[in-house]
Order: sequence, then C-alpha cells, then structure tokens
Amino acid sequence: MDTIKQETLLGIDLSYAYTQISYQTEEMEQPEAFTEQEERALIPNLLFYGQESKKWYSGYEARQKRDEEQGSFFEDFDRKLKKEEKIMIEDTLYSYKQLFVKMLALHMKKLKISFQDARIAITSGNPDILFDELEDVKKWIKEKQCIIHRISHFTAFMAFVLHQEECSGTKGIGLLEYKKEGMAYHYLGRTPAGDMLQIQTIPLEERLELEQGESKDERFAKMLEKLFYQYKTPVVYLTGSEFDGDWMNETLKVVCRNRRAFMGQNLFTKGAFCFALEEGRKRNPKLLANGLCLYNIGTAITVNGQPRFAPVVEGGCDWYGQKGAVQFMLENEQKMEIIYQNLRTKEIEREVMVLHGMPKRPPMTTRVEVEAQYTSSKEGYLKIKDLGFGELFPTSHQIWVKKIVLKE
Repeated sequence: MDTIKQETLLGIDLSYAYTQISYQTEEMEQPEAFTEQEERALIPNLLFYGQESKKWYSGYEARQKRDEEQGSFFEDFDRKLKKEEKIMIEDTLYSYKQLFVKMLALHMKKLKISFQDARIAITSGNPDILFDELEDVKKWIKEKQCIIHRISHFTAFMAFVLHQEECSGTKGIGLLEYKKEGMAYHYLGRTPAGDMLQIQTIPLEERLELEQGESKDERFAKMLEKLFYQYKTPVVYLTGSEFDGDWMNETLKVVCRNRRAFMGQNLFTKGAFCFALEEGRKRNPKLLANGLCLYNIGTAITVNGQPRFAPVVEGGCDWYGQKGAVQFMLENEQKMEIIYQNLRTKEIEREVMVLHGMPKRPPMTTRVEVEAQYTSSKEGYLKIKDLGFGELFPTSHQIWVKKIVLKE
C-alpha cells in the first residue's frame, strides 16, 4: 500500500492585536504551538521597517528594533485596516491590509520550516480580518502552491471538538467565550433532524449586570446555573482573556458540577490546525452557525430521464472562497432553473432565469457552464456561460450574470 505523504499543516488564530500559530511538519510526530520570548504563544501584531538595516521585523522583534534605529512602526491594526490610505516605504506603496499580510508572513517565517505544498487554516473571531488579501501571504512566503483556508471561530471550534477524546459520543458541547468585547455561550449539537451539526450562540452580556451587593463571581455562578440547565452538556470549554485571574470561586463550582471543564487560550488555533488536517482528507462535516452559508445553490438536470438536483456551490460552511462550477446540457436553451436548498428548514426555492439572446438550437445541443460563488454568507452571484455544442453549434461567447441575495 502506498503511504500518504504528511502535509505541512498550520493553524493560525488572528485578532487585531495578536497571532497564535500551531504547526506540524512531516518530521514532527505531534503539532506544536509556536512561542517567542519567554515561551509566549501570543505574538503581538507589530510591524517595523528599519531605515538603516533596510529590513522588516514583526512581533516582539519589531518592538525591539524600533528602539534601536529609525524607521516605520505599525500597530493598532483594528483602526488602520479600515483606512483606504497607502503608505510609502522605500518607493513602494502599501495599503494597511498589505502591511498586515506582510506582518503575518514574517510571523510564519519565524517557524523556520518549508511551506512547500503546506495547508494553512486561518481563523478569526472577527470576520473583517479574514479579508481576501490574506491569500497574498503565499506571495510573501514565496510558496504559491500552498493552500489557504479562511474559517470562522465556529468552524475552528467544531474541528477542535471532533478531535477531542473527551467529546467522543457526547451529544452537546459548550464553549464559554469571555473577552473584553463581550461574552457568549456557544452550544455545539445536532439539528432537530439529527443530520447536521449546528452551533447555537447565546449572548450573555446583559445577564452579567450586577445587582446591588453582588460580586462578579456570584453573578457569574447564578447565570451559569440557569444556562447549563437549559443547555445541558457533560463537557464545557472556557476561553478568553477575561477568565484570567483568581476571581472564580463559586463560578468554578458550577462549571465543574457533573461535567468536565477545560480552560485555555489556544482552542481556536488548535481547531484551525485540526480543520487543515481534515480538509486535506475531505472529512470536515457540514455545520450550521451564525455567519455561515445556509444554502446549497444549484440547478436541475436530467440523468437517465430523471430530474436531479445538481449543486453548484454548497452551504454548511464558511463563505470565504466558496465557489463551484458545473457543465451540463440545457433542455430549454432559453431559460434555466435555479434551486436554493435551505439546509436548516430543508425547504426548496426555485427561480427561473431567462437567458436573453441565447441562440436557438435543437433540443439538447446547448452546453453551458454554471459558476456560483458566495461573496458573503447571504449574497453571491451566478454566472452562466454558453459553450455551444462542438463544431455543429459553436459557442456564442455570451455570459449571463445574476446577483443572489439569500434569506435568513
């Protein structure tokens, strides 16, 4: 039996302020978390260009070099990524998104590994960070053949859970996420039909309002008692910077009562790594969650005289880069049926798209290519290209494009 070569795999968790990386090469038996100074896993998102050294630096090294020589220092990407202006560095104009991607590439190069044919999953809790330009990291690490996946924290959480022994066979898994930006409880379970995984998100900020004379710990414990009664789970994970410190006493009693609890700050990094691992094996399951694609989009074709739904682009996943194409023969060369399949309700919606200007040909002599792509979780486009039918009926080179707007 032929052995399958182990890919180089990376899981990266991005925020505006920090980056975390988990990786594994062919020579490594287990994935490792990259750490910098004093074994810190959080790499600060800082970038510096030294005028004297003519070099770029990132992370802690950028902060150090800023104090040693003159140059251009970049931080606070939460504000700067929203700006359209460009910065001139040594006769080259950079947008802030390009600088952010360059910084990420410098972070990655610190691993001192080859990225040839690597599979890299980048996750973030902020969708605005997962912009299209992240694909350009391949240019900065000089490996155009590596594969980039952009995934949400929901997808990373699912991938992480499916790789944990303590979660095997468990019906529902909880995740408490507590950051400065807010707090939420995410519950991973199955849909009522039982055919798909789904994550339900419950915002918790309002439930944390303290009553007079009540401590944060007491309020937290009361809130969690009600929460766990409604969303029963034998396993719960806690993550987020606001869990740091020794303020949890009553809270931990509630969290650990009749369930296993785990706390850490690298869950999403590990989850991104697990996603990259399973995506190479085509084993990541479909998932329903806020911000993910809810619909399969396709058309109806005839196979052996029977109508069949042919998906062009599938839902149940993140929308970033979700694109597909199929080719088939049109039964009616003047129109095509578009089908939207809701994965949650199982409802089917149909729409007829008239192909104005399509040349008239005999039945089953018009071949078309249908391409569909998500541009957000609720929008996308459909593009239909006339391919003709060989030399008998040459293509007209016409293209029809339709914008898609999907319901909740």
